[in-house]
Amino acid sequence: MKNTETTYVTSNGPQTCLMEATTKQASLFFKLKKIGRTFICTEADGELFKQFGCGPEHMKGKKLEEIVPEHLLEFKIESYNKVWNGESLSYEGNYAGIPYLTAISPIRQDGKVIEIIGFCLDITEKKQKEKELIATKEYLEALFTNSADAITITNFEDNSVRVNPAFEKIYGWKQEDLSNRKSPIMPIVPEWDLEDALRLTTLVAQGVQIKNYEAVRIHKNGTPINSSLTLSPIFNEEGQITAFSVISRDITKSKQREEALKESEEKYRIIAENTTDLICVIDVYGKINYASPSIKTILGYEANEQIGKQSFDFFHPDDIDQLTSLLGNLMHTKKPVKLEVRCKHADGKWVFLEASVTPVVGEDCRINSIVVVARDITDRKKTEEMLRKSDKLSVLGQLAAGVAHEIRNPLTSIKGFLQLLQSTATENRDYFEIMLSEIDRINGIVSEFMLLSKPQVLNFTLTNISTLIEHVISLIKTQAILMNVQIYYHYQSDLPSILCVEDQMKQVFINLLKNAIEAMPDGGNVYINVKQADNELVISFKDEGCGIPPNRLKTLGEPFYTTKEKGTGLGLMICFKIIENHGGKIHISSEIGKGSIFSIHLPIKGQSS
Repeated sequence: MKNTETTYVTSNGPQTCLMEATTKQASLFFKLKKIGRTFICTEADGELFKQFGCGPEHMKGKKLEEIVPEHLLEFKIESYNKVWNGESLSYEGNYAGIPYLTAISPIRQDGKVIEIIGFCLDITEKKQKEKELIATKEYLEALFTNSADAITITNFEDNSVRVNPAFEKIYGWKQEDLSNRKSPIMPIVPEWDLEDALRLTTLVAQGVQIKNYEAVRIHKNGTPINSSLTLSPIFNEEGQITAFSVISRDITKSKQREEALKESEEKYRIIAENTTDLICVIDVYGKINYASPSIKTILGYEANEQIGKQSFDFFHPDDIDQLTSLLGNLMHTKKPVKLEVRCKHADGKWVFLEASVTPVVGEDCRINSIVVVARDITDRKKTEEMLRKSDKLSVLGQLAAGVAHEIRNPLTSIKGFLQLLQSTATENRDYFEIMLSEIDRINGIVSEFMLLSKPQVLNFTLTNISTLIEHVISLIKTQAILMNVQIYYHYQSDLPSILCVEDQMKQVFINLLKNAIEAMPDGGNVYINVKQADNELVISFKDEGCGIPPNRLKTLGEPFYTTKEKGTGLGLMICFKIIENHGGKIHISSEIGKGSIFSIHLPIKGQSS
C-alpha cells in the first residue's frame, strides 16, 4: 500500500495537544538524534505500531533512510532539519490505509537541540467526520438550491442575506437586489405588517422556532402573496444565535380554493339543513363528520351528538357484510353506489333506509370523504310486504277453493267405506285407525283452506277470555300430560270482556297451546298469562322449547312455512289472520335453547262488530 505524507499545520506547541489526544486514540511516539548529517531513531513505542502491522523495532536504532520510503525521504529530512533548528511542526499522512497526524518538536538542553521527539496519532475517526460534514454540507446546499419553497438565511450581525432560486421565482427579488441592507426585515414584508414581522424576528433571536405562520407578503411587482412561514434560529459552535432562516411557501392558490370551498359548503349546508332526507358525511374509516338536522326526524338522534361516532354502530348486524362489500367496491371504483340498509332508531326500533353513497375524490385521486343521502322507506317496505302477503293469500284462496271442493267429496266417501270395513275387519284394525286419523288430518287442512277461500261472516260477542282459556286448557290437558308437559295459567282479576268471535279465538288458543307443547318433546312447562295493559288485553304463551332462530322469526305466519316436521304452516297463518280481523297483533320473541313467547294483543275498546 502506498504511504503518503503532506504538511498541513505548523505550530509552536503540538506536543501538549497530542499528549492529551493519545489517551483517547491509538498513538505512538519516537525520538531521533542527528549524528553528522544522518538522523537515527533512538527510541520508539506505542499501540499504533500494531495497527500499522509492525513494531517499535521497525524504527528503533535505524537511520532515517532505512525507515522512510525513498519518495518521502527528501520531505522528511527537510522537516526534521527544521525541527533540529528549533521549529515545531506537524503533518498528516497515510500508512497501511490508516490516516494519521504526526507532530515533531525539538528537545533542548542548555538552549541547544539535542534530540527530536515525535508523536503520531490515528485520525481515522476525524477523517470520517470530515467526510460526513462535507456530505452534509453538500446535501444542505442541494436542498437550499433545489427546494421549491423560498428560503432566506439572514445574519444578525450585518443583516447580510442569502436567498435561494425559489425565492427569486416566488417573490421576484434576486440576490444582488438584497445587498447593503440595514434591517433584518425583508422588502417583501408589507408596511402594515412590519410590526408583526419585527415581533417574529425578535422571538427567533431569542431561540424560538415559529412553524406554519400564515402572512401576506408582497411580490416585487406589488402583487400580494399568501405565504406560510417557518422561522428557525441558527446557532454557531458556541451555541450562540448568529442568524436565522425563513422557509416560505406560496399558499395563494390553496387559500383561493379554501374560500371557494367555504362558499360552496355554505350553499350546500343551507340545502342539507332544510332537506327532509338524511345527509351524512363520513371519512374513509366510517366516522361521522357531519349529520344533517333531519337525523332527528328519521332516527331520533341529535345531529351534533353524532359527530365523531362510528357509523357502522347504527347498522343492523345482518347488514354489515353487505355494507362492507359495497363500500369496498366504492373505494376501488370511486363510483357511487345505492343500497338499502336498516338503521337503529333512538327508541330501539329498526328503520329501513334507501341510501345513495357518493365518494368525494381529491386532487390526488384519493377518496377524502363519503357523502350519504338517505330517506326513510320503512312505510314503503311495510306496504310491499303487505302486498306480497296479500298476493300469497289471494293465490292461496283460489287454490283453497279448488282443492277443498275437489278433495272433500272423495274424502267423505273414503272415510265412510273405511269405517264400514273397520266394523267387519278382524285383523290389522290398527291400520284402520291410522288411516282414519290421517283422513281426519286431511279434512282439517281442507277446513283451514275453506276458511281462507271464502269471506267470513264474523259474529262478535262479548266474551270472557280467562274463562275461554280455561276451557281450552281442559281440552288440551290430556295431551299435555301424555307429553310430560305442565301447564301453568295465571290471569289478573276483574279482566274486562272483549268483543270477539268465540270459536275463532278458541281456535287460536288451541293452535298456540298445541305448538307450545309440541315444541317440548322431552317435556317441560307452558306458562299462560293474561293481563290488561292500557287499552289492550295481552295473552302470552311461553314454552321451554328449543327456540326459533332469529332469521326464521320474520317468516312465521306465512303459508307453508313451518318449523315442525309434519306442519303445513297454515295453522299459524290462520291465527295471524284471525287476530288481524279482531284488530289485534301477535308478537313473537324467542331465544335459542330457552324457548319462545307468543303474545296476543287485543284491543279492549273500539272493536268492529
